[in-house]
Amino acid sequence: DNYIYKSIEYCNNECYYSCLQCKTPLKNDCLKCKKNFYLNNQSECICNIGYYENNKKCKKCNIGCLKCYDEYNCLQCNKTFILKNNSKKKYFYKIDLNEKQKHK
Repeated sequence: DNYIYKSIEYCNNECYYSCLQCKTPLKNDCLKCKKNFYLNNQSECICNIGYYENNKKCKKCNIGCLKCYDEYNCLQCNKTFILKNNSKKKYFYKIDLNEKQKHK
């Protein structure tokens, strides 16, 4: 398929699930990533900002959420949303930027 290897000894193995191309099948030997993953400094393919990993795929965070842990837990909101903490979940709500400016 879309797998390449630098060493002959790894020719029959697949890359780690998030890698499109790799040196070896190990998680930190990626050369190129699959869709919605990016290659970090440790040669690992991790989900892009605005996505979270679920069942070996990157899924888009909910609207308003810049970074998320999963579908229900937002870690950081985009500029027009504010993060609210609940005992079980972190969620977000839309704010009026004009109102925010008045209170500064």
